[in-house]
Amino acid sequence: MRQTGRPIARLVAVLTLLLVPGEASGLLQDPKKIAERRERFEREVNPVEKARRFPPLGEELMRLVHQQVRAEQYEAALRTLEEYHELARVAFTGLENSGRNAERQSSGFRHLQIHLRRSLRDLEQTISALPVQQREPFEAIHEQLEQINQRLLEMLFPRRPRPLPQTQPAPPPRRGGSS
Repeated sequence: MRQTGRPIARLVAVLTLLLVPGEASGLLQDPKKIAERRERFEREVNPVEKARRFPPLGEELMRLVHQQVRAEQYEAALRTLEEYHELARVAFTGLENSGRNAERQSSGFRHLQIHLRRSLRDLEQTISALPVQQREPFEAIHEQLEQINQRLLEMLFPRRPRPLPQTQPAPPPRRGGSS
């Protein structure tokens, strides 16, 4: 009987780390990069600049989530993703409370939205690679990030046309004679 599933996934993860040059060294570099970018992000008081500093930090955090999932460190990956969500929420809340009109002064709003859109796509792939029993908390955070993304889109494009209501097609005219 053939073995499938986890042993193959482990083998692929190990081979990826061994064969892709940047991956193994990335495990050692991430904590330093993340700490440096987190410090810059937290030090920033201007909400627009804070939102502009989030994408590089967010990319590093998402890279770490992917590495942790590949190494089957699901709890650590979840904690990292929770941190990512919290920092994205802080950046969004700062922009939202700044009083800026996102449609006219889109800097910051646009950076955050573009980054979130990419991250959500990557996160969907990561979630699909998780064992089914591990997915629920990751999916919950994905949903919260999707809500922030949707709110950003509404702020950036407030006059976006709404979808037309679905109507029933008119019945075809009856043919034939009447009695």
